[in-house]
Formats: sequence, structure tokens, C-alpha cells
Amino acid sequence: MQIFIKDLQSRTIVLQITEEMTGFHLRSIVAAALTVNATDIRLSVNSHPLKDLEPLIAQGVSDNSTIDTNGRLLGGSYGRYIAGGVAAGATQGVVESCCTIA
Repeated sequence: MQIFIKDLQSRTIVLQITEEMTGFHLRSIVAAALTVNATDIRLSVNSHPLKDLEPLIAQGVSDNSTIDTNGRLLGGSYGRYIAGGVAAGATQGVVESCCTIA
């Protein structure tokens, strides 16, 4: 089965895959092709993220499907860990101006 991978720079990669391949396998192959860490990318088909443990065919991937590549985003508190209700590295004045601390 042939699929198309659209990367972040709108380049297209053509891959031949098997129907038994899972989202994890595809993500590993795409990460190697793009020379990025596999944990740093997300793959989606028809705006639905691919699940690592399910076969691609069960997730709606068919012959000539286009898979979109996205980067993972850090979430919450500008990507910092929260310790004791205060964002690590933030001053108290900044925290008070943007957040409610209970």
C-alpha cells in the first residue's frame, strides 16, 4: 500500500507500507526519514491522530492516503513544571498577574 507523508515544510514523502503496520511503526519510519526523534512528532489522517498500537488500516489509512506530520507541543504553564502552585522559573509577580493561586 502506498501512502504520502506531508511534513512540516509541506514536502511529501512517498512510502510503501503493509496493512499490518501500526501507528508506532509508521511514526518510527517517518521520524527516521525526517531525522527527528519519534517522540517529538504526531501523525494524523483526516485530522484524527494515529494511535500507536492499532493497525493503520483500522484507523482509516488506505492506499494513497495522506498522513500529516505535526510537532508535539508542550502544554500548561508555558511548558514549565508547576511546583507548589508556582511555575518553575517564574517570579511571583508574573504568576500573580496571569494565574489564580488557590
